[in-house]
Amino acid sequence: MIRKEVFLIPSILRECRRIISQSELVEFCLRVVNVNNGLVENLITKGYMKLSPFFIPYTITNMGSALLAIDHGFMGPNYSIVAACATANYAFYAAANHIRKGEADLMVAGGAEAAIIPVG
Repeated sequence: MIRKEVFLIPSILRECRRIISQSELVEFCLRVVNVNNGLVENLITKGYMKLSPFFIPYTITNMGSALLAIDHGFMGPNYSIVAACATANYAFYAAANHIRKGEADLMVAGGAEAAIIPVG
């Protein structure tokens, strides 16, 4: 069983930061958000008849994690949790449970505040 103290070891924290910086996760997530914003802008300015066929797939809540999994070859549980400002906490809890139950060896989990856009 992994205890929380293991994450307080500086070498493990450095390694996690190195992996995240090498994988360009932040830049990838920003690209997903920018694609979605462009699709929403087209909906507002050009109307629904000019929507991309990718509008719905790219606006569902788990598309960011799905694209991340596809790009990096991640396998296993992939879903999104929506709990307002507590989303990241629930995501970390769910990820820890998958590891605790032996359903996964490693999980990528996180959360972000939702953007307020005209379509909701």
